[in-house]
Amino acid sequence: MFTVSEGPFAIRETIAGEHLAFPDITRLADGRLLLVYREAGMHAVDTSGQLVKQFGQPDGHGWSEPELLWDEPDIDDRDPSITTLADGTVSLNYFRYQFQPTLNGPLSVYQVFYGESHDDGASFGPPSIIAGQMDYPDAGIGSEGVWEDAGGVPITVRACSSPVVELDGRVVAPLYGGPPWVPGNPDSPRSQVILATSETHGQSWSEAALSLDPAADAWLQEPSILALDDQRLLMHVRVAEGDSPDNAADMRQAVSEDGGLSWSEYVPFDFIGQAPDLARLDSGLLVSAFRWVDDTMTQTAVNFMYSMDEGQSWSEMISIVPPQFSDVGYPSILELDDGRVMFVYYVSGTSIRATIYDVELVELDPG
Repeated sequence: MFTVSEGPFAIRETIAGEHLAFPDITRLADGRLLLVYREAGMHAVDTSGQLVKQFGQPDGHGWSEPELLWDEPDIDDRDPSITTLADGTVSLNYFRYQFQPTLNGPLSVYQVFYGESHDDGASFGPPSIIAGQMDYPDAGIGSEGVWEDAGGVPITVRACSSPVVELDGRVVAPLYGGPPWVPGNPDSPRSQVILATSETHGQSWSEAALSLDPAADAWLQEPSILALDDQRLLMHVRVAEGDSPDNAADMRQAVSEDGGLSWSEYVPFDFIGQAPDLARLDSGLLVSAFRWVDDTMTQTAVNFMYSMDEGQSWSEMISIVPPQFSDVGYPSILELDDGRVMFVYYVSGTSIRATIYDVELVELDPG
């Protein structure tokens, strides 16, 4: 059903001192493609982190030279996601990360920002914070072992790794977060999925945190949401279990039948998957792409799978980048005008690459 048509090929190769990662891609209203990703000196939190963009032709080739999309001085701009809304507006969300010194040691502060372009990605208005703040004067760890602000109110931090979903004129941003992790506290509150909704193109937001997974001691991270219709939503989410968000567990799926107001139980797959991306092809086929991690957490790959029944069941995984002892992943999916499917991803922080697949629907033998 899926066969490689072109690639893998490099859209951007690094030079010494650069780390390229976390790409996302969209088709603009004029037919061109827009690719965004992070450029920094290293994978870890780095104040040089900035957002970069490149424009491509509709066939996935003919890429422009990289140019700066946004750089907030002295802070790490990370993990941009982008999509084109029904009216042609280009929607951007990403998060900023910094370590704030306190009397209790460094506090990890990260919050999600949102911006829009109304000229096919040529310019973006100044991104604004969805919720929270980037500085917490006099923050400290309270008596319950949780980070609190100067008034004793628990601090909430937020991150993102997938684009907004448009629902009846609203934009819904899938975030994840909660109180900053305290490594010395085994009962540090686990991160949740947070849906941020705006009816005003990002001028104001409301938030709703989804219930924690009752079946496991789970940190829910990097959710991706796909609207199957006006009310039914599909979510794939990265999971960690135990006393650290750096642990690993199988990727999980949940479904909402009421536009995101309530969700099913989280159903695990049988593999570790991170930073999933979900897409529906014009044929109706669903595709989920993600970074695969082996059980020893020493090898990563870029894999995808597909569903022909609205996510009730999924195919075996198909490998785009085979397992290797380097950091690969964060794929983004785009169906080209000719029906081929393009996956964009990063490899080892040294390149942003793409592979294009031909797709042929095959009737299943009922016998």
